[in-house]
Amino acid sequence: GEVYIEGENPGESSLTWTITVGSREVSHDTALFSLFTATAAVTNMAPATIAPSDLLAQLTAPTSFVARSAALTADASTTRGGTTSTTGSNLIYSPNDTYDTNAPWDPYYPNGEANDDGTNGGASFLGTLTDANGGRIKVNVTLVAVHSGYQFVHFDENADTDWVDDPATGSGGLMLVGGGNNHPADAYRWFGGQANCGDIVVIGANRTQAELQTAVNALYAEWGSSAHAIDAFSFNVDANDLLTSNTSGPPGALQVAEDECGIGPGHEFIDKLLGAEAVYFLGGDQWRYVQLFQTDTGAAGIIGLGNSGNRLFGSGSVVVGGTSAGLAILGNYVFTSQYAPTSNLTSTELLANYDTPKFIGTAGPSPSVIVGPLQLSQLTGVLTETHFTDPDLDTSADAANGTVTTYRLGRFLSFMGSVMTAAPYGLGQSSVKGLAVDQNTALTVDPSGQAQVWGAGDAYFAYASSAPTLTQGTSAGQAALQFSGVQMSWKNCDSNAFSLALAWNAQPLAIFSVVGTNAPGNQIILTAGTWPTTIFPGPPPQN
Repeated sequence: GEVYIEGENPGESSLTWTITVGSREVSHDTALFSLFTATAAVTNMAPATIAPSDLLAQLTAPTSFVARSAALTADASTTRGGTTSTTGSNLIYSPNDTYDTNAPWDPYYPNGEANDDGTNGGASFLGTLTDANGGRIKVNVTLVAVHSGYQFVHFDENADTDWVDDPATGSGGLMLVGGGNNHPADAYRWFGGQANCGDIVVIGANRTQAELQTAVNALYAEWGSSAHAIDAFSFNVDANDLLTSNTSGPPGALQVAEDECGIGPGHEFIDKLLGAEAVYFLGGDQWRYVQLFQTDTGAAGIIGLGNSGNRLFGSGSVVVGGTSAGLAILGNYVFTSQYAPTSNLTSTELLANYDTPKFIGTAGPSPSVIVGPLQLSQLTGVLTETHFTDPDLDTSADAANGTVTTYRLGRFLSFMGSVMTAAPYGLGQSSVKGLAVDQNTALTVDPSGQAQVWGAGDAYFAYASSAPTLTQGTSAGQAALQFSGVQMSWKNCDSNAFSLALAWNAQPLAIFSVVGTNAPGNQIILTAGTWPTTIFPGPPPQN
């Protein structure tokens, strides 16, 4: 029999249902979105020949739907942005109007609504796959542009309407997620609520089309009907240098991202940012984000102004969030990880030697703590850190003669010290705020500055204004960073809502000093307050 399920919230993963394919009854509880939505990649705006077996491979199909390419037929209907026909068992998609190899693919204006869209682009169609037993399954097929600069995935709650900007106005705010695989669902629902059923732009770097689609599926399961549309972009960023324009070959990531004139192959990124009610950064490598937004200052400015409030967006109407590297990039001061993209810089490494090439590079002192590209107003003067007590990333024991595991505390304090260290070994600031978030934990902040912690761990607030000293070690290429009076407090999900601004001004729960390599294994000293044994179990270090 025919299987066709639709609804306003097709991402409801908790729904369990029974279907009949042919004569076999099958129970299935996979999210309907992943079951009934497939993607097909099309280069620029060329006509596409799409094999139904390729579509089936992208679906979580019922186990009894045993379809083989030789026994699978297909037809199509309800086409947007072009026409479809069937030749044999393949689906043939042709874009609107005349195909022009020089015209950009334009999924934002699939039906030619704007003057700057070149030749009309394609969008999607509804396909029906039929197996040898006569069982049929209908699937929405979203056509995806293939650019050299990025991958793009679009999901719209109503596949039969044009991809136009939703007129909703968001409520603004921040969602800062420390990473991990068990995101606090309540925080993500809060984020979706702040978008007010508007348009959400998801940003990633160096993900494949399939990886990006998987991420969108997971996010839709979190946001559901809170999103009018989700538009996800993953930019292909070179790992070794800042982005550069490519004038002789296919468009590079910079050209694709920064086309604010709306005439090049990637202007939908700028278009989507200008119409977004929410912007979310995926995890990954924050150096890729730094590269992207240090060169694409136009996009960085749009995100910063959208969250802070300006004439384009209203008063702080865009909620901005990110997880792991996506949180790290949101800080006013950012650890770039540029010298250690594939190897984690641990606290013990940095405390033992501030001059480690994994932090300052090899071509002269160039510390990898920089002024961040986004400059969100609610994080003014704030350095961000993620996965704060994640034993899979850092098991450094830098207190009590090496008997207490302090995880990323040492590098977090060192990053703060780098902000205050004089150039060229630091940024030379007079003070710095630090914000760290545990894995599987989120901190949300509404536009008024009221904050809340969600999930399994804590959020940490540190403040320092005592100028550090950098002491040359006994051997070349070795130095110790020392400073004192770092005030720190922390909040968890049991805490009531609180003022983010006051979190750095409250009575500190602990005051630390960092003494670098002068006392190996005892480089973090508690000078006042109470040692947080629930966070860093073990005997407290000496005062």
